[in-house]
Amino acid sequence: FDLQDKLYSRVDRLSGGERQRVSLARLLLADAEVLLADEPLSALDPRLARQTLEALQSAARRTGATLICSLHQVELAHAQFPRVIGMRDGFKHFDLPRDEVTAAMLAALYAGAEEEISPAVDVDEADAALPGDARCR
Repeated sequence: FDLQDKLYSRVDRLSGGERQRVSLARLLLADAEVLLADEPLSALDPRLARQTLEALQSAARRTGATLICSLHQVELAHAQFPRVIGMRDGFKHFDLPRDEVTAAMLAALYAGAEEEISPAVDVDEADAALPGDARCR
């Protein structure tokens, strides 16, 4: 997690991103069957975000653990994970292999918060983008 130079630093002297990476490193030391990471990239720059996802995924593969990450970085979720679950307001809107998640589905999921998704997503396609059978509690 690129923290070698902080080995002897006091925790209260670490930045938010450094503290976040320390927490993630601790997660990787746990002997768990399921790794849950809630917004593990929120305080990280793009390089560290990719490095962090790679470390989490590598650890999960190595130990046979299931890795579940909640992310707002749609592009990274789509690029790095084989399955994407779209949730909004406590409801699951879709749970699909990444190749089946369309720009229209993302636009519908993020309707009203389009700044959260890539400019490549066409928000005009949002109408009827989430099929009825994909919406469930």
